[in-house]
Amino acid sequence: MTTDVTAASRGAAAARFWGMALLGSAVLAASAQVSLPMWPVPATLQSLAVLLLGALGGARLGVASVALYLAEGAVGLPVFANGAGGIAALAGPTAGYLLGFLPAAWLAGWGGRRWC
Repeated sequence: MTTDVTAASRGAAAARFWGMALLGSAVLAASAQVSLPMWPVPATLQSLAVLLLGALGGARLGVASVALYLAEGAVGLPVFANGAGGIAALAGPTAGYLLGFLPAAWLAGWGGRRWC
């Protein structure tokens, strides 16, 4: 009997985690659309969103949210700054910023748990 309850609670916890990660990726996508057009990389609210996702949700949730966001953009959804999407956005001048969001979210989560 205990095994059934444990399996059900694990499934609910996993669904909750991935639901929160999907919500985090939506917040990140929305923050990408608030931008100041600059060349070659626009200034957006993404950096703030990434740090908040990591600090408030923890390292695992922050990294999962950013990974989902990058996967959404890689398959072509217009989630990157100024409605960009596709694999070309991950190979252009913004690629370093986008991929750098992964360790930034982890560090914010790690620091948030360690010092708060």
